[in-house]
Amino acid sequence: MKTEAILLSESYEKNPIIKSLIKLVPGGSAVDSYVSVQLNNMKAARAKAFFDALNNGSLTLSANIINSNDFLYSFYSTLNYVSRTRTDEKVKKFANIVLQLAADKIDFDQFEDYTAVLNDLSEREFAILSLKYKYEQRFLPEEGESEYKLNGVVQNPIQVTMLYWEDFRNEVINTLKIESDELNSMLIRIQRTGCYLVHQGYWMDTYTEEIGNTTTLFKKITNLISS
Repeated sequence: MKTEAILLSESYEKNPIIKSLIKLVPGGSAVDSYVSVQLNNMKAARAKAFFDALNNGSLTLSANIINSNDFLYSFYSTLNYVSRTRTDEKVKKFANIVLQLAADKIDFDQFEDYTAVLNDLSEREFAILSLKYKYEQRFLPEEGESEYKLNGVVQNPIQVTMLYWEDFRNEVINTLKIESDELNSMLIRIQRTGCYLVHQGYWMDTYTEEIGNTTTLFKKITNLISS
């Protein structure tokens, strides 16, 4: 019977670059020892999802790219995140950020920051932020305007958010199966990552919920992983 290592290697028979990356994994130089101590902590499915994303990405990896010090360091550090990741979807997000580094769309410092933040966010936390960002996009200022207006009247940040807050809140609760009183606690926790910021100002004195917006940091990470 073929081992997982052999099956994984054969999956990329036509791509020597990906095969060479597989060999960089500790214990991966010999195919039959690929599922070694480190990869016992990384399910074969997660490993394959990561290499699939690298293989199918918009950037074609070359020997020059994967031999650079920055890429090698990013590859190894991302493997550590992947080994602790539960779903293929999040694994693909990590791979996309690696590819953006390889394409010189971000520098190495940005790569470290973005992957660290992504690793720190749970699947549900990322989903909450994504839903919030979706609603924010629906209430952007008109082209040429700096502020959102309703019937010609400028709305402050909390007024804009309150236009859709209940819809957002209900969608989170129904889609992610979160208890209504749990969402507020999760929004407090998410703020540790710098991806969510509560609105500040005198108008917040009357609100007990963590009403705010996603930050530029989250928008940058979202753009990177969807590129």
